[in-house]
Amino acid sequence: QKLELEKQVSLRTNELCQKNEELTVQQEALTVANKKLEENHIQILKQKEELEIHRSNLEKLVSERTADLERAKEKAEESDRLKSAFLANLSHEIRTPLNAIVGFSSLMDTPDLSEDERKKYFEMVSNNSDLLTILMNDIIDISLIEANQLKISRMAFVADAICEELLTYFSTVN
Repeated sequence: QKLELEKQVSLRTNELCQKNEELTVQQEALTVANKKLEENHIQILKQKEELEIHRSNLEKLVSERTADLERAKEKAEESDRLKSAFLANLSHEIRTPLNAIVGFSSLMDTPDLSEDERKKYFEMVSNNSDLLTILMNDIIDISLIEANQLKISRMAFVADAICEELLTYFSTVN
């Protein structure tokens, strides 16, 4: 019985040793797997931090771009208002000499008109035609300036001559 018992103890001891070795191998495998999980977890945390930084930068960029767009929108709206005012003013400026041309042209057709009056009316039509031509050229120049297609050059001028020309013009208009 003692031999039988020793034999069973020996068998059981061998089984336990095998099981112990298997458990040791499994534990080592679990330790390696845990290390990989920890490394992955650390890598995920780093990626999460990077994503947070990128998200923050993206939010900042979006808010800056939104502010830029708001400023551009306000500028476009102001430009639209100025353009409307410019067109209203422009139509008035064009109508004034055009009305003078039409009015004095029709007066020139009056049969009982003296030669001096006819010359005066013709001169008014001619002056306003010139004014209308100058105005149209100015409009074209403004368009060319806005399109960066007109080269502006500096040159000397006589201010007195310009003032006299303006004085003459405005004294004949009124």
